[in-house]
Amino acid sequence: MKAFSQMKDNDTFRVWIPGCSTGEEVYSMAMLFKECLDTIPTRINLQLFGTDIDKYAVEKAREGLYPCTIKQEMSAKRLKRFFLKEGDFYRIRKEIRNCAVFSLQDVIKDPPFSRLNLVCCRNLLIYLNSTAQKKILPLFHYILIPEGALMLGSSETIGSFSNLFSTIDSKWKLFQRREVPLSLRQQVHFPSEMTPYYMHLKETATLPKDTPVNFGQLTGQLILEQLSSTALLVDSKGFLLYVQGRTGKYLETPSGTPSQNVLDLARQGLRIELSSALREASSSNNVVVRKKIMVKTNGDYQPINLKIKKIQTPKELAGNLLVIFEEMDIVPERTDIKTGEERRIAGGMRTRFSDLEKELQNIRESHQITIEELESSNEELKSTNEELQSSNEELQSTNEELESSKEELQSLNEELQTVNEELQSKLDELSTAQDDMRNLLNSTEIATLFVDNNIHVKRFTQEITMIINLIPTDIGRPLSHVATNLTYDDMITDIENVIRHLVPKNLEVMTKQGEWYNMRIRPYRTTDNRIEGAVITFSNIVEQKKATSEMQKAWQLTRRIFDINKNPLVAIDECGKIVIANKGFSSLMNTAPEIIENLQLTDLKNSGFKPDVLKKLLDTAIKTKKVIESSKKSKGKWVRAQIIEADNTPPLVLLEF
Repeated sequence: MKAFSQMKDNDTFRVWIPGCSTGEEVYSMAMLFKECLDTIPTRINLQLFGTDIDKYAVEKAREGLYPCTIKQEMSAKRLKRFFLKEGDFYRIRKEIRNCAVFSLQDVIKDPPFSRLNLVCCRNLLIYLNSTAQKKILPLFHYILIPEGALMLGSSETIGSFSNLFSTIDSKWKLFQRREVPLSLRQQVHFPSEMTPYYMHLKETATLPKDTPVNFGQLTGQLILEQLSSTALLVDSKGFLLYVQGRTGKYLETPSGTPSQNVLDLARQGLRIELSSALREASSSNNVVVRKKIMVKTNGDYQPINLKIKKIQTPKELAGNLLVIFEEMDIVPERTDIKTGEERRIAGGMRTRFSDLEKELQNIRESHQITIEELESSNEELKSTNEELQSSNEELQSTNEELESSKEELQSLNEELQTVNEELQSKLDELSTAQDDMRNLLNSTEIATLFVDNNIHVKRFTQEITMIINLIPTDIGRPLSHVATNLTYDDMITDIENVIRHLVPKNLEVMTKQGEWYNMRIRPYRTTDNRIEGAVITFSNIVEQKKATSEMQKAWQLTRRIFDINKNPLVAIDECGKIVIANKGFSSLMNTAPEIIENLQLTDLKNSGFKPDVLKKLLDTAIKTKKVIESSKKSKGKWVRAQIIEADNTPPLVLLEF
């Protein structure tokens, strides 16, 4: 509730549930969040992502259809609000289904979701080893927003990552994301080829990485070849790779940030000579030698010889430089046989001259080195300036392309939004049409079954389950695999004939329980007049069958009553059509009983009366509604006409001879 109260109108609360199985946990959380959102005035959108590695489980979750046993685990109030009853199953309502998105995902290999308010990873970490857990927990920290939450299972813990999450509720394993400085964050292993987010790049020497390099063994071998005990292995830029022997007389660590560059570590008197020698050795394959370099060590100067060699072999060290320090012995000056004063003056002058010559030589060399370095720097700066200008032009061109791409993406985004709105409108219309179709089929109470061209079940109404033993999971199965309650065995053959010949078929069929149905098989036509299966409907005709049976019994009783009377009797309707006649009348007319009915009065030729006389007698009886007798005899017979009327039926005239 606290997280919802801090959100604004139309904000989206995003949740990821990895390892969601068949979706029960996703839908349960969506129901709980919906109930919480109902208690606050702010309108907040809800988006849940359920992922699993099992394709079948994801498909079941997307379907949102669960057996009726869920009512034992859920309150009746929630069941009524969030589910729709479909036969023996319950289906998630649209307001919950629209909040959830299900997809296939391997949490170890596939990229995760981002900008999440909550990650609910319950009972998934227990199936992973410690290495996988150490990869996933920093990943969860990265994809959560500030103050985002992580929920784990009752048997799971964050382990050694307490610096990334703070505990909200230890009982329910609920943790909150901590803001951690970049330098203290663990490295994130993304499940893709992306560069880790927290990875720091360090400046290291460039070496071949094909095989592991044993710097100690190779450097020691080179030092033995040069007969030296103090040496350094550096790369072309002067970064230390390996140190052999004691180098305290030649190198020292200055104050400030530690450096691995040998020029930053060189003592006074050595740096200029070492810099020029390194540059010369890098540009050629010759051994560079600098003699009698005075290095200041512990307040005194120590003369050394400096040798630098560019390495060609072995190939693992090719391109690097070997720096060798050779310490020189200090030889005392010879003294001639002179007076003490002369020796003192001469020695002082020689020392002074020697010092001045060395200082002048050092100044010249330093000046030359400075000039060379300045020229080299100028050339490098010029080249860098040209590269920067070229890069600037490229960046400007790239910026223009990005601006153009931004406009195109904005236009494409607007088009996608328009298409999305149209699709949403179509989905709403489709949903309404489906609701109308379902209500229409249910209101007709006609059992209906839809099959495709392969006679596989596509859709059916609830009433069809009384005739054919179908359940929701039978959709997509062949109809021939489903048992029926009919005594009729040629249904599959008739459906195939209708699909093949496009000729509808009507047939009365009976179930094993004695129920009668009128079965209609029609081709299924699409809007573009394509045949994609058939529609089979079953109409209950039990009442019609009963009425027909009752009518047949009544007709047989009426005929028996007519036949009891020995006098010729015949019933005629207003149009002169014979409805029923007894055996006496058939004998009088010399006509077979099976053909006399449904004849017209004018068709009788063997009567003693002429047809016009009988027709006149018939019309008079209908008009006057009285009993009319003929005034003449026919073969010694009188003819009497009597009107017969009944409710809701046309009047009949009974002729008795």
